Amino acid sequence: MDKASPWFRLGEAEGKVIFLGNDFEANSSIHVVEYVHSLEHPDPLFFNKPLLMKFKKRNGEPDALPVWVHPLIRKAGSANRFCSYLNRQSPIYRIHDVRGAAVTIFSAKAQYEAVYAAMNKGIGLYNSMFW
Repeated sequence: MDKASPWFRLGEAEGKVIFLGNDFEANSSIHVVEYVHSLEHPDPLFFNKPLLMKFKKRNGEPDALPVWVHPLIRKAGSANRFCSYLNRQSPIYRIHDVRGAAVTIFSAKAQYEAVYAAMNKGIGLYNSMFW
């Protein structure tokens, strides 16, 4: 989800995101700021370098792969509460009821900017205020 990812590029292209019947717990794009600004983020998102994960291939030959490990866990519903917080700060999400199903539309760039602004205030998705 770094600057080379489709999620980041969607924001650069002024793209929109539409959720059909999903809530913000399925909002993968909310994590882009964590990856792009991991060293500036108020929470310790990743260990300071990739972990070299050693494994054996099917043929038994040893190999290794660098993996970024995310040490934080968030409580169920925290993404919904965090996005509600973001929307109270600056309305970026439009939620409509279509025959009983929630349809949410938002600008990927606007969400990125809102998450980044919250990060600069020391507030992130993993903050206990959203538990």
